[in-house]
Amino acid sequence: MEPGTIITPAARDEAKQRGIVLRTGLSSEPVPNQQPAGEQSCLDPELVERIVREVLAAFPGLQSRQQAKEIDPSGLVLVRKECCNKEQSQEILTRAESPQLSSGFITLEGESLKKNSACDEVNYLLEGTVNLAVNGRNYQLKAGDVFYIPKETSLVLSAQQRARIFFVTYRSC
Repeated sequence: MEPGTIITPAARDEAKQRGIVLRTGLSSEPVPNQQPAGEQSCLDPELVERIVREVLAAFPGLQSRQQAKEIDPSGLVLVRKECCNKEQSQEILTRAESPQLSSGFITLEGESLKKNSACDEVNYLLEGTVNLAVNGRNYQLKAGDVFYIPKETSLVLSAQQRARIFFVTYRSC
């Protein structure tokens, strides 16, 4: 790692448990657990999610969002409306909760959002009106409209007044 890199105590503990040696500075000697050149690193998504959850849990203001979600042992996930804050785009199901599908909300109010869809996506306009610009064409959407965005599509969504969109994306594209 580069000198000056900040490492949290939780990250140090996790590295120690996994037998990972954290070193700073430049060294010519080989580092254990380093992948051979040409191979790509593969992060454990469950570990990353667990670390992110622990970090988020350290901020009391974010805990109310986590409590607005209930997960049944069967896999059913219930997301209460209290979970959704005022971020422009917010995913509501984690990869661990829904490995195949991502879903969330987009909120626009007097602003635009440029999107480059990496995966197929279905959207439902919950409230307001939205201008969708794609390939030089403009479409006016109103509450109740459903629109499909194929993967690798670039577009711009804009709204003069408050508009909310619910989206579902297929993760494995």
